[in-house]
Amino acid sequence: MAESEATIGYGTTLEIALASDPGVWTYIAETKTHNPPSFSDSPVEVTHMQSPRRMREYTPGLVEPGSSEHELNYVPGSPTDIFLESIAGKKLIARLTFTNGRQMIYSAVREGYDRELSMDGSGSGSLTLKVSGAPTLTVVAAPRNLILPTITGIPKVGAPLVLDEGIWAGAQDITYQWRKGGVAIVDATQSSYVPVTADVGEPITVTVTGANGSFSTSAVSTATANVAA
Repeated sequence: MAESEATIGYGTTLEIALASDPGVWTYIAETKTHNPPSFSDSPVEVTHMQSPRRMREYTPGLVEPGSSEHELNYVPGSPTDIFLESIAGKKLIARLTFTNGRQMIYSAVREGYDRELSMDGSGSGSLTLKVSGAPTLTVVAAPRNLILPTITGIPKVGAPLVLDEGIWAGAQDITYQWRKGGVAIVDATQSSYVPVTADVGEPITVTVTGANGSFSTSAVSTATANVAA
């Protein structure tokens, strides 16, 4: 029996663009669940006086594309919160990118944006998009880096530097390569790095590569200051 190709949803991303400006996508941060558009068929009855065996007959009717629903952490006044408030009454394009590199793209309008704060829990939000027309499921595409990798820490011998890999769409695997002065550091492929004496006077960067089963894409962090002794 062949092994299942199913994966968990971790890493799925949602982006939204205004239909009036389709080249500018806004990443919706801190989403927790995604319910893609669900289709509902509306068969039309065509029974007539001579329908065989007195059985009702039907023909395919219109298809209701439904809504997509997205749960997220609610951070008051965050860029995501402000953007989701701003899209009321506007035609939208939504893009769900799955970790295997496929994308579901569909036209929509905002149907609802609910937010809730509890006394002893984190803020939660719920975005509902009413789908307009037929969604498109694309072929596998190359991973995309939505937010660049960053390095935190003091660039000094013996002081650890820590990588934030950024945000990726359509990547099943993420790998790292630390560099000094643009040259790969041998065996420096983890999420942190401790500079050594040989690094003094050189800036440190990390090349982060996102990959799926068909493609890979790399992004480079901003360089640190030169490593101090």
